[in-house]
Amino acid sequence: AIAPPYTPARDETLITGENPLSGAKIANINPALATELGLKNEDEGVVVTALAPRSVASRLVTVGDVIIAVNRQKVSRTKDVQKILDSVTRGGWIITIRSNGRE
Repeated sequence: AIAPPYTPARDETLITGENPLSGAKIANINPALATELGLKNEDEGVVVTALAPRSVASRLVTVGDVIIAVNRQKVSRTKDVQKILDSVTRGGWIITIRSNGRE
């Protein structure tokens, strides 16, 4: 059998700072990672691959959740998420998540 491709690179990133995803490790979705995590039909967003115990993120997301947008901005790479989270936000956060196939 042919192994699924590893492109784009996972680029696993640990989110830090004062935001609702702090403590989550996220990665770019590629066919190999999708197979590994059992994701189906996920071609947008980034996936949560790990959570720090008792972190802020652990109350919001679970491993395998796909982050589609942050503050109504679509995200397709880990660097997109980090860039939006690093910008100062007043009035809270809006994070679109797909969990078990539902947003």
